[in-house]
Amino acid sequence: MFTQVRRAFFRATIALLWFEAANPFGDDDGAAFVERRRVQSEESKQRHRAAERVYETSSGRPAFDWDDDAPQIEVERLALSIAEAQSVVPSSFRAQFPFMHAESFVFALDGIEKLMSVIAGWEGAPSEAIETFRVWSTEFPQLRDIRNSAHHTEDRIRGIGKPGKVMNVPVIDMGNLGGSEFSITVADGSVQTIDVSLSTLVRAQVLVQQMHDAFVWTAPGWIDPRG
Repeated sequence: MFTQVRRAFFRATIALLWFEAANPFGDDDGAAFVERRRVQSEESKQRHRAAERVYETSSGRPAFDWDDDAPQIEVERLALSIAEAQSVVPSSFRAQFPFMHAESFVFALDGIEKLMSVIAGWEGAPSEAIETFRVWSTEFPQLRDIRNSAHHTEDRIRGIGKPGKVMNVPVIDMGNLGGSEFSITVADGSVQTIDVSLSTLVRAQVLVQQMHDAFVWTAPGWIDPRG
């Protein structure tokens, strides 16, 4: 059971690292920001080259009806081909990376919570383990609801909250990022947030360690992550 907790914590850590590298609203100082700017600049150049080719091809003959969207569609098609040849990920894909990693972070923490709930419920579980899970529930009271909404978008997008009940809310947040805070409308119609950050991960790590330390171990100890 503790092995699974360990793996879930690893996944949360990896998700956070990838989130911070992909988040366009993150720290403007550092290598991740420089890399994002480099990719954006390269993509702009690709579109410019694609547009030049399309217009050169159309020059002097009615290759396109300039009143429709055909030229722009051709530019997009050619820009994608250039990006693929240069192994550049399209911007529409890159825009999803922060959300994907934020949700992975939430799912990993939710997995830890479920495992800790089982451990705290073991017959004869130390009182320290039970108390640690109580503290976890206090520290992350919104975690399960956020996870459920992120997983059950087919219900939330239709305004369905708790099974069979329609949420009486004017706007449904299907998942937004404000800096490092991921927000989403949960089953009761409220909008809940979780900070996808090192501080949240550290809070989780402290409680995971406390749960581990609540038991008596006979095997040699170790430090994670291992080199």
